[in-house]
Amino acid sequence: MNLINYRTIGTACGVGLLAYCAYFDYQRRHAPDYRERVTARRERIRRAREEDDVELPPEHDKEAIEKFFVKEIEVGEECLQAGEVDKAVKHFSYAVIFCPQPQNLLKYMRECLPSTAYTKLVENLSAANKRVAETYNRIHVSEEDVE
Repeated sequence: MNLINYRTIGTACGVGLLAYCAYFDYQRRHAPDYRERVTARRERIRRAREEDDVELPPEHDKEAIEKFFVKEIEVGEECLQAGEVDKAVKHFSYAVIFCPQPQNLLKYMRECLPSTAYTKLVENLSAANKRVAETYNRIHVSEEDVE
């Protein structure tokens, strides 16, 4: 085969793939329940954010995760100084979950936090980890529903 035949075959395959994508996108958007699914997805995401006053960072954005970690530490310290131990524990739990080295952070917090707050933090870690996982799973599942 010569070069023209390879180009023709490549062009035909490219056009075919594009047509295939356009067809299924058209089918998806013109499905009777498309708007309902999009609305339901947005509502699930909105409810998930309202349930937990902490807005989680995007899962794969390292810079946003780092900013979130620092913010949660600061908010936790502020809450602890204000005497709101439960809120502080909640924010520290998120900080530990998103910390690159959670064992070192827990060792540091064991020394710095009052013993009751540290105990609550350790008890709350599994629940906070579960909330984070559920939130990310909800977002992934809802994105798959729309697609």
